[in-house]
Amino acid sequence: NIRTVSGVAYGTRTNEVGDAIDPTAILTGTWAQNQTVTATLLVTTGGSFLEAELRLNSTMTAHSCAGYEILYEIVGTIAIVRWNGPLANYTFLASTVNIPGRAGAGGLITGDVLKATNVNGTITAYLNDVQIAQTTDSTFTAGAPGIGLNTYSTGDNTTYGYSDFTATDGGSTPYCFDKF
Repeated sequence: NIRTVSGVAYGTRTNEVGDAIDPTAILTGTWAQNQTVTATLLVTTGGSFLEAELRLNSTMTAHSCAGYEILYEIVGTIAIVRWNGPLANYTFLASTVNIPGRAGAGGLITGDVLKATNVNGTITAYLNDVQIAQTTDSTFTAGAPGIGLNTYSTGDNTTYGYSDFTATDGGSTPYCFDKF
């Protein structure tokens, strides 16, 4: 439930009310545990309750989402979350913290590069190649990378998205879109 318009990936959530119904896209295929995801942000209007999410080691089936979510809020905060499978069953592995120089100072902006890695169970989040959060968890060693873009019922999901995306597991050919 991610859509593309004019080369940008956007979330599709409109006025649904409820927890854990984030628009998400997970790649297919077989992926190794060690994964890297990079995406470039496009923000036309900031605001609260807008989440840009990178996914690692993730699987999705009806009413189930498992894997790791690196949750960047457009207002300038970040958290690392483990989705445990059943709907609305998730665990914060690294609590929400302010991104230095961004929270309360304009937040995330167009051109910011979000990056997340899982290297042998160490999950690390970056903003513009600067490490901003890290935790360890070895619950998920399979699954694929992906993206999410969530806005709560009061937000507008057309005000932010991704202009490009790359994922790799260290293989010789990364998966990438220069433009969606």
